[in-house]
Amino acid sequence: MCGDATVVKRPSAPRLNFGNAREPDGALRTQPDEPASLTVEQSLQAAWLAAARHMVANADDVGRGFAEEARRMHYGEIGQRAIRGQATLDEALEMIDEGIEVLPLPDAVARKEPLQ
Repeated sequence: MCGDATVVKRPSAPRLNFGNAREPDGALRTQPDEPASLTVEQSLQAAWLAAARHMVANADDVGRGFAEEARRMHYGEIGQRAIRGQATLDEALEMIDEGIEVLPLPDAVARKEPLQ
């Protein structure tokens, strides 16, 4: 998604060849000569991922109690705030039927390490 065209092979533990080794052309470069341009699809994917991660970072994690907490907010029992958590498919469909806005996000969005 970053659009970087520079890929450098690094040695891995199972295979270290020390005999007659030479660096491939350009292997020591840390920056490409000029930035690779992103396609529209890559730009949209990167923007979506950034927005989704922003939502996750700025929402309270209520875990498995997501449906109950969302209903309490919807019906005015507690104050409005951004929450995230887990709900079953049936719970999500019931909340949508009740007029509660929910947005399912894949688990990969909540990970702190970068996606490959």
